[in-house]
Amino acid sequence: MARCREFLDQLELGTAPWIVQRLSNTYGRIPTDVSSFSFWVASVLPIDDHEKAKLLPIRSPRLRLLLVVHWIEQLSNHWYKAFSLLRLAKTMLLLIGLFVFFSGDSIFRR
Repeated sequence: MARCREFLDQLELGTAPWIVQRLSNTYGRIPTDVSSFSFWVASVLPIDDHEKAKLLPIRSPRLRLLLVVHWIEQLSNHWYKAFSLLRLAKTMLLLIGLFVFFSGDSIFRR
């Protein structure tokens, strides 16, 4: 549950407040019991419903949470890679801009 809450806290810190409010309005308050918590977290994750349906036959709340944490890890890794690529692209554009500025030559001039 701690890893799931950490992910939700990161989501809250990294998004606009209205998104978190909408999650609360749409899915209700975060459940405190382990059994409902795994289903609630899965419902707010941006993953395919077919993947979420894998939780239904799992009777153990602990095993459901392990699957949810697995999904969270996959999402976090994917988002980190996407963020890193975006940061790299911004850095490259900045370097190109600095090169053009300091060289006095425009790559757009012919």
